[in-house]
Amino acid sequence: MAGWQSSGSKGDTLPDIARHFSLGINAISAANPGVDVWVPEAGERIMLPLSFILPDAPREGIVINLAAMRLFQFKGDGKSLAVSTYPLGVGTIERPSPMGQMYVARKVTRPTWHVPAQLLTIIEKKEILYRLKFCRDLRILWENTRYI
Repeated sequence: MAGWQSSGSKGDTLPDIARHFSLGINAISAANPGVDVWVPEAGERIMLPLSFILPDAPREGIVINLAAMRLFQFKGDGKSLAVSTYPLGVGTIERPSPMGQMYVARKVTRPTWHVPAQLLTIIEKKEILYRLKFCRDLRILWENTRYI
């Protein structure tokens, strides 16, 4: 892990800070045990896990590491390679993420997202208040069958 950062403005939450640095909430929470996710103290130092181990996969196109909950995008030619990485949500035990070689079938810019009915049911049963704040600039729909 690398980097320390002040929590910034009063009212910033760990999800706010995570989104600003393209981190997932699980990663920033694990790096900051004992820090209140929703109300960190003003000026509290927050560890930012900004170093990533590249997945053991071909260094081309998009590679998803389910365990790290990260998408790695490899760009460049054989001489120079650039890697961009982004947090992502993965499946659940009931609905696991598909695995295998895929291709991008369609991309949607700034898609509309609605809280699924199943998630609302879970929230109501546990009587937990979730602050649902998402930064969804791009939705990628995956297919695992190539049509030629």
